[in-house]
Amino acid sequence: GVRMALFFPTLYGNASLKARMQERLTQHTVSHAYLIQGDPGTGKHLFAHLLTAALCCEKRDCENAFVPCGECNACYKILSVGTPDLMEIGRGESASVGIEAIRAIKADMFLAPAELEKKIYIIEDADYLTPAAQNALLVALEEPPRNVHIFLLCRDASSLLPTVRSRVQMLTMSHLTDTEMQAALQQVPSARLLQNAKPEEYWAVLTLAGGSLGLALRLLDDKTRSAIEEIRRHCTNILSCVSSRVPYSRLYQAVAALPTKRKELVSELSYLLSAIRDLTLLKRDENVQLCYFDKREGAIQTAAAYSLRCLFAIYDA
Repeated sequence: GVRMALFFPTLYGNASLKARMQERLTQHTVSHAYLIQGDPGTGKHLFAHLLTAALCCEKRDCENAFVPCGECNACYKILSVGTPDLMEIGRGESASVGIEAIRAIKADMFLAPAELEKKIYIIEDADYLTPAAQNALLVALEEPPRNVHIFLLCRDASSLLPTVRSRVQMLTMSHLTDTEMQAALQQVPSARLLQNAKPEEYWAVLTLAGGSLGLALRLLDDKTRSAIEEIRRHCTNILSCVSSRVPYSRLYQAVAALPTKRKELVSELSYLLSAIRDLTLLKRDENVQLCYFDKREGAIQTAAAYSLRCLFAIYDA
């Protein structure tokens, strides 16, 4: 039990995940392929890099060392400057991850490592792999060389082919609790500044982030925060139009204010969905954890203005 805190010290929360991977690392039974799934900002990218570093860390078998130590030659290359033995692919600006990227991995994986003991491939946006790319990947997942590890990162594994899912071990990143989130933010100078200068806004950041540290860090930026506040005003406006039986023209105006670009629209609608989720759950239990409203009293009053049937209707629409 003593060693628990020493593995993945820079990753907050996720205790059971860390314990599981610590056991694998200490017993040298880390699988050759993992699928790391989780919402944006929950640490998939960070964890894949820490796992890569832990596999190669020179102190991984030392009794009282942090793993990864962050200081040995292998850790320095993986976590700071980069190394030819760690290849990362993603979709960048493209709509999907195509077969060429997977062919590059397959061509590279049989070459001996240049600097480390292992070769690692991190595939970001794995839920955007084309079916052809996934089928090409199957061959790589079947029988990779002994020192090769492949990490697939995605938001939701269900969009991948069952054949791919059956050949990888699943790891799921969990959202941070309020306590874990506050502990993490205490390490960030801009968060401490905000907490002292504008405590109201600091608590709003905690609520809006919904347990995603990545999102909380983005929200510390004033520009991002004001953009999100603007989105929330749109959502609140649409909701109030629905609840107060205003003339259709006002509801039409509220909806017309939504963005026209698909990506931005989807993002705003997801905020609207989380508001409806809060209101629906508040009808059943006033103490549920909220992910949209930052003031519980106000949210309870808002929920009272809707019937469940109405909330379900907005959700479906």
